[in-house]
Amino acid sequence: METKNISVNPLDKWKDGYEVMKELNISPRTLQNWRSNGVIGFSKVGHKIYYRAQDIDEMLESVYTINKGGNSNE
Repeated sequence: METKNISVNPLDKWKDGYEVMKELNISPRTLQNWRSNGVIGFSKVGHKIYYRAQDIDEMLESVYTINKGGNSNE
């Protein structure tokens, strides 16, 4: 039986600010506020900022709510 060596690029788990803003439909200022307020972690390499995909998923899960027919402005 032949086994395939599937390599995972470690950079696949990181997204740049543009990708995050596009995926979440947020402004650069919102993303900056999230960094400043510790809502989301980041790494800075040179002048570019990167975000772990896992951190974004965890942040979204932490604020996830289900509207059960109540006021949608809650």
